[in-house]
Amino acid sequence: MSAIHHTSAWANLARQVKTIAAREGWPCHRCGNPIDYTLSGMHRWGPQVEHTIPATLAPDLAHDPRHLAVSHRTCNQRHGARLGGKIAQKRRRGTPPTPPPPGSSRRW
Repeated sequence: MSAIHHTSAWANLARQVKTIAAREGWPCHRCGNPIDYTLSGMHRWGPQVEHTIPATLAPDLAHDPRHLAVSHRTCNQRHGARLGGKIAQKRRRGTPPTPPPPGSSRRW
């Protein structure tokens, strides 16, 4: 988790987004299933506010509500581990992401 998430500004923004999402019944940004907004954000199926563009890749957009969504904690963590961690680590080191091998496809 980046330092962006350890600020009162982030906590307030996340709380506002969750309140709107609960009132309007937003589904999970990742899987599309309903979210139980009565659950804690620490519960595996509880709501978590996430960045649609990883904050490590675009820190200037981290507090822009247009780039925030709500997802289940499990969905958010799964996505972050698969995408954000690998790409961000390479960007911090200054190396570009490794391209896929020739002939490979992201479609299964």
